[in-house]
Amino acid sequence: MNKKFLVAVVLMVAVSLAGVFAQSSSSSHAEEQAVEQTAGGMGSAVKYIAAALDVGIGCIGGGAA
Repeated sequence: MNKKFLVAVVLMVAVSLAGVFAQSSSSSHAEEQAVEQTAGGMGSAVKYIAAALDVGIGCIGGGAA
């Protein structure tokens, strides 16, 4: 297997897992809003960054293929 392809796949999996764990499915909507207001909205920012990295790395991997 090509080393670049393997590195791209590992990065995609890592970023995808970061996006999945960034979602807080166990907390209620009111709790999530209170936490985001207290933390300055960093929770949603991490979700968007993880999603952007996931799509970007996926496009690079598809282009390389």
